[in-house]
Amino acid sequence: MLYERTRAWRRGLIACALLAAGVAGAAHKVQNTPVAWVNGQAIQRTTLVELLNLRNGPGDATGRPLPPVTLEDRQRALQDIIQMELLAQKARDQGLTATPEAASELAYQRDQVLSQRLLRLLTQETVVDEAAVRERHAAIPTEHEVSVRHIVLADEAAARDVIARLDAGASFADLARKRSIDKESRRQGGLLPTMKATSFVPPFAAAAIAQAPGRHGAEPVHTDFGWHVLRVESRRDIPPPPFEEARGWLAPQMVNERVDEQVTAWRRAADVKVLQPLGDGPLADTSGTVATVDGRPLSRVLLEQLVKARNGIENPYDPVDPNRPAPPLAGREGTLEELVMTSVLAHQARERQLDENPSVLAEAELQEKTIAGRMYVRWLISQTRIDPDELKALYRSDVPVHDFKVSQIVVAEEAQAAELIARLDQGAVVRPLKPGRHAAKPVRTDAGWVVVRLDAVRPTARRPGLEEATAWLYPKLMNDKVQVRLQQLRASADIQLVQ
Repeated sequence: MLYERTRAWRRGLIACALLAAGVAGAAHKVQNTPVAWVNGQAIQRTTLVELLNLRNGPGDATGRPLPPVTLEDRQRALQDIIQMELLAQKARDQGLTATPEAASELAYQRDQVLSQRLLRLLTQETVVDEAAVRERHAAIPTEHEVSVRHIVLADEAAARDVIARLDAGASFADLARKRSIDKESRRQGGLLPTMKATSFVPPFAAAAIAQAPGRHGAEPVHTDFGWHVLRVESRRDIPPPPFEEARGWLAPQMVNERVDEQVTAWRRAADVKVLQPLGDGPLADTSGTVATVDGRPLSRVLLEQLVKARNGIENPYDPVDPNRPAPPLAGREGTLEELVMTSVLAHQARERQLDENPSVLAEAELQEKTIAGRMYVRWLISQTRIDPDELKALYRSDVPVHDFKVSQIVVAEEAQAAELIARLDQGAVVRPLKPGRHAAKPVRTDAGWVVVRLDAVRPTARRPGLEEATAWLYPKLMNDKVQVRLQQLRASADIQLVQ
């Protein structure tokens, strides 16, 4: 497409920090006392408070207060931490957290927490005065909304030939349909969606702004997509918004830029040495140090773990297929840059002693429990077998042979639903439900209470075979089995709540 797309990991990380800037400041100072015991292991109040702060959400630029934490919020958070602790304990019991892969992942997660906290702190510390914001506002240029047609050709000679034909009176739309190599716009006679000129790539945008509406361009415009012949149908000037409206996003934008400048300076000053080739594709050896940052090692095994995650590889719920070849892995360079940036920021955070902050330690503990729990679930999956007969039984019960056409009435309360059913019941009560009849009881959903009527039943147009359906039946069956194991684990645990 012609629309310019840019993506920088560093800016994305800083943007997240801007959104989350209120979290650190929202943390309550509490005495580090247990709120529960799980198999003799204490869950500290600071950990519970940190989870509540994280879940309660960041503040916003308007200064509006955060919603209060309810008793239900606290009880749900406590139960979730108990579950995290249970799974983390089982992971340690199985030795899952003692492997090099686990050690790398846990260390990286701690660095991630430190990095985010440092960015939040930088965001809070960075102050932009109103004069600077007004100066930035005054520099906002007038934007131009344009409606443009274009004909895209493979080379300059073809583009100039089209211009000659247009000069001779040929229809722009007809030539676009016949000659343009842009499949998306040629069906509309070359017409593109109306949008701001800055949404296009720079050469195209400049031509669209400079060209008079109602005429085709005398010169073709070259971009990475080919040679464009333009016709500007209309153009509308969009002045900058009033200062009072713009300051709400200008000030955070300027804070973002200043934080970005600081992060960029730290990155440039870092001594980064890449010690192993990066290339795409599977690797036979994932051991050793892939790079160093100011002498601090980055492990190859961690890089490969993150690359696999970025490529969507090794979902533990996927069916095991020993005959499937290893897929290619891409994106090692970008992932290594993420590791480098995390290392740089975590080092700066430690320089500020953020690794001694109780709130940071509590967040890191939560993340480590989460990772350890995920390791244990993966181990459970590896120990759980799916019998082919189980898959067949689930296929028979969950993959319908018929399609059902239904009507529904959604109401806010069960009493209203019961009243509707009473009205529908006048004259007949049918068991079981047949086409043309309504259900005897309402169904509770997130949208409310639903009264359902079955209108028609017909054979399904295409029922997938067992092999095709296994792609979603296997994960469902595996998840159901794992959940049963986790419920058994919870039932057998020694859990004591501290009042």
